[in-house]
Amino acid sequence: MGHTENYYKPSSDYLLSEYVKEIPYLTISETLDLKDKLKKQIGISYKKVGEIEYDNISLQDQLNKLESSSIL
Repeated sequence: MGHTENYYKPSSDYLLSEYVKEIPYLTISETLDLKDKLKKQIGISYKKVGEIEYDNISLQDQLNKLESSSIL
């Protein structure tokens, strides 16, 4: 019976690697949702920090200009 030679049989390592990729979708847990929310929240925080730093630099530039103009 040589017909089994004509069928694709993936290796155990390949099957395991594909299964591991799908574990998050097979798991019933709030952990992934919380991780996603945390990542979004961190991104928002980084954006706000960047905006504050930009404002701070602008204000320092304005202060330096005022100080230099009052000295002259």
